[in-house]
Amino acid sequence: PAQTLLAGFDRLILVEARPPVSFFGYPGVRSALTPAGCAFDALASEAEDGPGALEWLAEELGAGPAVQTEPQRMTQQLKPEALRILSPEEARRVEALAAAPKAPPPECLEAGLFDNKQSAALRETLEQRLPAGSWTLQASVQPPRWIAYMGKFANADAAAKKKAELKGRGVAFEPLRNAALEPGISLGGYETQAKAEQALKELTQKGVRTAKVVQEKPEQRGDLLRLGAVDEKLRPVVDGINEALGGKALRACGK
Repeated sequence: PAQTLLAGFDRLILVEARPPVSFFGYPGVRSALTPAGCAFDALASEAEDGPGALEWLAEELGAGPAVQTEPQRMTQQLKPEALRILSPEEARRVEALAAAPKAPPPECLEAGLFDNKQSAALRETLEQRLPAGSWTLQASVQPPRWIAYMGKFANADAAAKKKAELKGRGVAFEPLRNAALEPGISLGGYETQAKAEQALKELTQKGVRTAKVVQEKPEQRGDLLRLGAVDEKLRPVVDGINEALGGKALRACGK
């Protein structure tokens, strides 16, 4: 096939290439794939700039691309039929829209859990103040939470001193979610006691000796309030129901 493709050529220009030959030499068969007598011109060797040599050759032959200036490029890109000149009033309106701060995306918020009495009072408030479909109040179960715990300490200063020591050891800690355990330190929360025990074993390898596993919160059942899409328009209304939440703060969904 290669010999058929190259048949009829009497001169080849080589660019970063060598004269074509077959892989194998057979008795009585020429190894060269080009016709007998074909001449070769090396425009660029394998160690030279092939693309640059081709551009030079095209320019010499007058086959190179026309040199374009910026106005010519713009003429090719623009579609006059799609252009419209804005009036001064329209231009000011566009500038105002471009300069206006972008509204933050809606966020999902939730609060709870609420017992039956709290839910009944909250539902009445929600129905009066929030648009229908903007909220749900559904039965939910929060699993227990186990933590690797250090404490209680004699006072807040003692807890702060221990936190500084843990930080120096590279041991992470987090705020407690149960005020009854203060002053103390949570070294991580887990859904099961077994996972907390395993984490405690790993902490001992970092030099933590006085921690223990405790249940920070038991399983809780009640109603969960969810506001799926609180935007700038709904935010002031949502802020107005804080009193009805009975001290349960709104938080990002899933937190």
